[in-house]
Amino acid sequence: MTEPGISSGGGPKPNTNHGTQTRDAMKKNMALLACSITFCFLLLLLTDAAFGYLHERRAARNAPRALHISGYTPDELLGYRLVPNQHIQDNKTVGDTVVFSARYSIDEQGRRVVPANQQKTACDNFLVFFGCSFAFGIGIGDAETLPNLLGNSCTRCCVYNYGTPGYGTQHMLVLLQSGRVKAGIAEQRGTAIYVLIPSHIIRVAGTMRVVTQWGRDFPSFRLDSQGDLVHEGSFAVAHPCRLFFMDCLRKSGIARYFDVDLPPVQPAHLHLTAHVILASRRLFDEQFESQGFYVLLYPTFLDLGIDMNPLIQILQEHGVSVLDYRTIPMERDRHILHPIHDEHPSAVLHAIVAEKLARDICLE
Repeated sequence: MTEPGISSGGGPKPNTNHGTQTRDAMKKNMALLACSITFCFLLLLLTDAAFGYLHERRAARNAPRALHISGYTPDELLGYRLVPNQHIQDNKTVGDTVVFSARYSIDEQGRRVVPANQQKTACDNFLVFFGCSFAFGIGIGDAETLPNLLGNSCTRCCVYNYGTPGYGTQHMLVLLQSGRVKAGIAEQRGTAIYVLIPSHIIRVAGTMRVVTQWGRDFPSFRLDSQGDLVHEGSFAVAHPCRLFFMDCLRKSGIARYFDVDLPPVQPAHLHLTAHVILASRRLFDEQFESQGFYVLLYPTFLDLGIDMNPLIQILQEHGVSVLDYRTIPMERDRHILHPIHDEHPSAVLHAIVAEKLARDICLE
């Protein structure tokens, strides 16, 4: 007869009760962990859905107008462009509030019409504007845009407005590279003015805010190891994996509510933007008898927290004329389209900028 706890072989008898208890405890812990993970996951989904609901309920104040107005057509190089020979009625309302109502005239080249040109029988030179909705003149009539107001100050200078809502710095370069600007301007002697705002930096960088909304097919550039610009095609073609990740993240209610934008702006993005501008100036100088190439920093409340000074420094070091108008005093009730729902410049602000610009570039 064996003693308790001693096996028939003479060794200690295994404690089966202890092993069973250990396995049961592990099962309970694993079940508790699984329940905790499931609960946290469901809580995260509910929280994300709640923020998504709040985002949808909250009125969008400054959604890119390229997403709202009609009159665009896909373009292999630019992503999209304005359809030539059309009139666009743009009415923006938020709830019961009419933010603005404007009519845009587009010429045979897909540019915003400059009525001041119609009064000129002959032009000795030209002014060409590049940029986004600020140059285009969102929310105001053809006669109230910055290019047209400046055109009124010059009797023998034709003005061309290549500004298009939603565009970035890279669109100026691609337009010049494509030969469309050269083919669309009859005069040989002229001046270029690029209207720059901080939002253009994220459009060059291709951040999530841009590529998951209106800029998926925008041109993508990078600097190679020698510091030369390389055109990679569109963001969608050049960075499919990155766009897939951004598309997934953008579906998150939390990301949309807090307007998460990745990647954050880095000095490299400012450096890239500067090189896009410098390449544009070189092409303009090659294609025309240049009377000047100006970068106009337009006053805006939409600074996005981006320090533009490093970009300005690079441009000035390379001899680019930078007109920094960001210090022009502004009031939300007078100088933007709506104090709450749209921060695009009003006709009043365009008139102030045009008057100062005419003096600064010695326009006659």
